[in-house]
Amino acid sequence: MINDFSNCEALPQIEMEFMNIVHCEELQLVGQLAAQLEAQAQADEIDQSLSNWLLHTREHFEREEQLMDEYRFPPYPIHKMEHEQALDTLLSAQQNWLDTRDADALLSYIKQDWRNWLQQHIMTLDRVTAHFFKQMGVEVQL
Repeated sequence: MINDFSNCEALPQIEMEFMNIVHCEELQLVGQLAAQLEAQAQADEIDQSLSNWLLHTREHFEREEQLMDEYRFPPYPIHKMEHEQALDTLLSAQQNWLDTRDADALLSYIKQDWRNWLQQHIMTLDRVTAHFFKQMGVEVQL
């Protein structure tokens, strides 16, 4: 379980290093946001960190989906659907923050829902996808 948002070693590691790097970047972005929420930072700082996280997530998902499509990864539709659901949930959390400025709700989403989702997603769909990419000889430089 991810308990330390600054420790990338807490994340499950998979066969494709570029995916591990992207997961680590995301963990660090979310860790920064969580720290800002806990410190009751200015709303505009939190807005920016939340926007940065959303942008990173979109780019992360788009890169994986492009590769899954390009290499004809058989469970691509399932993996893509889970990305879409996760992105919708993140967008809802962002909108809730913008509407209510409820730091506790956003922090709860991060520490409960998102953390559990990320852990499960890496250990299941990303693990299988990374193994497939490795077998296909996929190389990605970030």
